[in-house]
Amino acid sequence: MTSATATLEKVKAAVARMEERQEAVTLDALREEVGGGSKGTLIKLLAAVRAENKQTEDDAERLSADTRRAALEMALAISRSERGLAEEKNSAERQQCRETIERMVLDAQRAGDLQDETDEKLAQATARLHEVEAKLAAKNHECDQLWTQIRQGAETIKGLERRVAEAEAARPSDPMLDEIATLMRGLSKRLEPAE
Repeated sequence: MTSATATLEKVKAAVARMEERQEAVTLDALREEVGGGSKGTLIKLLAAVRAENKQTEDDAERLSADTRRAALEMALAISRSERGLAEEKNSAERQQCRETIERMVLDAQRAGDLQDETDEKLAQATARLHEVEAKLAAKNHECDQLWTQIRQGAETIKGLERRVAEAEAARPSDPMLDEIATLMRGLSKRLEPAE
């Protein structure tokens, strides 16, 4: 296979295709899907893609496992290479390889810790969202009840207006009663809900 340069866009597209086919996104499978690239670069790019695609807690857990697996696979590959180079390299180079492996293991542990922290924050945010949704539903219910009361009040006022109109029609005109009827009609219009 010829080695191709792995870019963030290529890795994003490759991960999307693999997830669509419900394939496990391992470092080796990703490398094959992208068409090349160093494992170190692929690890970094895969981590960047995963960070952008945090959609569910399951995805976050899978990212944590994939990151650790990728780091361990890289550590094993370096360890195997170290054994092959042991006969040719001096002890200083072997020590440098060991330090690299230790750093990678620490980085994988830190990534796992960060992932756990992110999972916890996501769970807290989800719980808070559910609380807010419940409060909003309760407020909507209260508003509906208030609108029902306002409509009932408007109907009561309309009934009173009808009775006043009937009383006005039955008795001679009185300016004070005319003014009260006008005020009641105005009040009734203000209490009518906007639809």
